[in-house]
Amino acid sequence: MRIGRNPCSSTITLAAGLAPLAAVWTGSSWLVASNIGVFHSASGQSPWTYFDFGLHPTFFASFALRDRVVFTHFANPEGTGIEYSSDDGVTWQVLDAQPLIFTYKIATIGDTLYAGRVDGLWHRSIATVSVPTGGAPRD
Repeated sequence: MRIGRNPCSSTITLAAGLAPLAAVWTGSSWLVASNIGVFHSASGQSPWTYFDFGLHPTFFASFALRDRVVFTHFANPEGTGIEYSSDDGVTWQVLDAQPLIFTYKIATIGDTLYAGRVDGLWHRSIATVSVPTGGAPRD
């Protein structure tokens, strides 16, 4: 399956059957969450990198940014996982995983990550989640 960018338009084209659910520009990279996982591309150009967080997202996906750290979540029949990247989406780490608890959207305000879940509004300090010295790669 390929994701590519049409040089004659500003549209990022996706292969048939690949449904984009959310997208975010980190300042140097595009991240697109789809029905099968996250795709990453520096400046929206090929090649795109595919990330499978083991949750096989099918229902909801969203992104939240804090400084140069990007957060994403997925919900599927088994539950929710929240991942974060401090290098513009090149590598990911688990922040939270909840079986049978579904998250619909995430957002950051200051040093707090909020998640709207079926069991209420979840929040967690993300003050210790930061970009390493030297910062993330930039164009």
